[in-house]
Amino acid sequence: MILRNSMKLSLAISLALLTPAFSQTPVRPSVDSIATASGFGGYAGFAAPGSYVEIYGSNMAGTARGWASSDFTGTTAPTSLDGVTVTVNGTPAYISYVSPKQINIQIPDSIPTGTVPVVVTYQGLPSAAATLTLNAQQPGLLAPASFKVGSTQYVAAVHGVTGAFVSGGNIPGVTTAPAVSGETLIFYGTGFGAVTGTKVAGQIASGQTALVNPFTMSIGGSAAIVSYAGLAPSLVGVYQINAAVPANLAFGDQRVLTALNGIANNMQTLFLSVGPASNASVPAAPTIVSVTAGNTTAAIAFTGDSSSTQYTAICSTGGATKSGSGTASPIIVLGLTNGTPYACTVTATNATGAGAASAIASVTPSLSNSATYNTLWIPDTITGTTFNLTLKKTTSQLRTGAATNTYGFNGANFWGPTLIMNKGDVVQMNVTNQLTDSTTSHWHGFHIPPVTDGGPHQPIAPGETWTPSFEVKNNASTYWYHPHLHGKTAEQLLYGAGGFIIVKDATEAALALPRTYGIDDLPLVLTSRRFLSTNQFDLVTDISPYGDFLLTNGVMNAQVNLPAQFVRLRLLNAEVERGFNLGFSDDRTFYVIGNDGGLLDAPVAVTRAKLYVGERLELLVDLSKDAPGAQLDLKAFNGGQTFGFPGGEPAQSGIFGSQLNNKTFNVLHLNVTAATGNAITKLPVALVKNTYWTAGDATNKRTITVTDKGPGTPFNFDNSAYSMDTINQKVTLDAIEAWTITNNRTFDHSIHIHDVQFKIVSRSSGPLSSYEQGWKDTVQVPLNTSVTVVAKFEDFADVVNPYMYHCHFSNHEDEGMMGQFIVVKP
Repeated sequence: MILRNSMKLSLAISLALLTPAFSQTPVRPSVDSIATASGFGGYAGFAAPGSYVEIYGSNMAGTARGWASSDFTGTTAPTSLDGVTVTVNGTPAYISYVSPKQINIQIPDSIPTGTVPVVVTYQGLPSAAATLTLNAQQPGLLAPASFKVGSTQYVAAVHGVTGAFVSGGNIPGVTTAPAVSGETLIFYGTGFGAVTGTKVAGQIASGQTALVNPFTMSIGGSAAIVSYAGLAPSLVGVYQINAAVPANLAFGDQRVLTALNGIANNMQTLFLSVGPASNASVPAAPTIVSVTAGNTTAAIAFTGDSSSTQYTAICSTGGATKSGSGTASPIIVLGLTNGTPYACTVTATNATGAGAASAIASVTPSLSNSATYNTLWIPDTITGTTFNLTLKKTTSQLRTGAATNTYGFNGANFWGPTLIMNKGDVVQMNVTNQLTDSTTSHWHGFHIPPVTDGGPHQPIAPGETWTPSFEVKNNASTYWYHPHLHGKTAEQLLYGAGGFIIVKDATEAALALPRTYGIDDLPLVLTSRRFLSTNQFDLVTDISPYGDFLLTNGVMNAQVNLPAQFVRLRLLNAEVERGFNLGFSDDRTFYVIGNDGGLLDAPVAVTRAKLYVGERLELLVDLSKDAPGAQLDLKAFNGGQTFGFPGGEPAQSGIFGSQLNNKTFNVLHLNVTAATGNAITKLPVALVKNTYWTAGDATNKRTITVTDKGPGTPFNFDNSAYSMDTINQKVTLDAIEAWTITNNRTFDHSIHIHDVQFKIVSRSSGPLSSYEQGWKDTVQVPLNTSVTVVAKFEDFADVVNPYMYHCHFSNHEDEGMMGQFIVVKP
């Protein structure tokens, strides 16, 4: 976010937006001059294919605005904006900004070098042709005129940590600070040439797309270490360069030079101001303000030196130490022994080194006597081949005082029974709706005909019973059922409508795994709620994405007794938006054995596992070494996540705020009891043998792009809000397809595709997590990334009844972030 805002600021500095002059009748536009845009290079009258340039003149537009996501075609920038088009050598250019006196464009890649005509057309009237000389290549760093102080032109570099600009002079309205040896700076530019992948002029980079040709940079005659050079995410026609300032540079203005493919760019004379580090000495010792004991944890609050970039807390006892780290107070130290006194200190570090440790503070971790836990509710089960479900309004005693209005299936006060079925069975589902509103029942993750899928096209009216029947084709795993009525999904889920489905098969049954339901095999649905003073769920104004209080199986402050052996936790994130970064209070290793669509090939050892909305994880936790009476907590380590992580926002109140935001909090309190008679005490070496689809197997590819219509407006796909009457995609029966989902819009999203279990084959932000490499039906797509998944669309073709694909943030899908696809015979 810092980088994106910095770039917007630098463009704002350089564009110097003009007040629009409106005209009542069409007037032929005129072009007075063309300049390399915003000080990128500063070579008047010259540009290159892919360059970003500014056109100055009069009567060129009737409005003043930049492009919005609604102007795009897929990921491609508009070539017509508010009646304005610009051609370069007869080819439409990509437009990013229009005003009566200034238009900014990006030159298409296909334009030949040499002198070419540029024509602006507005309201059907073309200007006289201006001329522009195109070079084969013209790299240039951002250096707007406002960054020229006296006779010195400074490059508009950005401090990577603070987001402030680097400058040696006073620039009105801009926060600046000198560069420091060793720090990484961000530079922006244009014309740096080809990049890996298939990105072309006019497209937004979905992630860091590196340069094909070798790129180098020097500062003050010394080589700068370049960690990234390529397209800048979320910007059209702009490159981003991350480079570290060489060590031991003299203070003052240092010349910046770049070279591409071994050819130095001597056309720009740019300088970077280098000064002494504000943290040239190690930071002062922090002062501990308080230490709060928790269950096997200690939270250490302190004040530190403003120059500090990292803090480390260490708690020691009898030669044993535990530590924690972070960039701000407080620091949480995990894995302490209850009842044992610890000596804790905090040390600060900056670019120069580590400072002295704080004074010692003592703490004795313990389970607070004031901690009040409620017994975890375990849903009832229904087994067999006929499943009768009745949804109705009810109440649940979630807090002291008035009961809360809720929904439940089959007499439950919240949620519903767990359906246990076998792969290969033909099952009969009978869903009765006793609400006063229509509903649906979607069998999330199931590979079934679309007419039985339970999406928006299969509504169940009040008082009616829906009776679909289908064969269970899914592998053994944890699935779930929930309402999917368009415009009402979030509300009905918030009231508590939903339930687990456990599918069993012969392969899973042959493994030595915990499977005694409710004893060593637990289903856990994680949600949160915000309450009104009346104890009712807060649905008065708008559905908040985040609740203030966590519910585990509909229970606040839940605890459970688990035997001292391997236990199996089946976790489902049924939140509106919040993600969970799961781990244990003692930081112990646990094992992921399965996700959405089945078991993995082998257990994956982790200390943290992220669970996004709609996703499921199956975990094995080894309690065999814990004595009966021991206690620990399953926690969500949600503090300090990267921007875009849902629930990582700092706000504690308001529509996007929550008392749980950006914090570590308990999910479930575990009390260890004696082992059972049939205890599983050994971790399986192998589980199942999966054969996954690969990108090379794909017979067709398609791209789905997350779009919106500007800040505060609903998200959608490919600039099209959901319509029940629109088929957005057609898939051929038995096709193996690669779907690439691109998200450059504001926030992470959790994308669910009905009918199929897919394999994630790539994520542009880096390697996949080790535990998400199995069968999936829901995938997290972080901000400014693309994710590619591969699935086979087999067995069911229907030209009338569609399947859905959508963001599983239920407020987003209700607002229209959903599409439809049909599967058709060849």
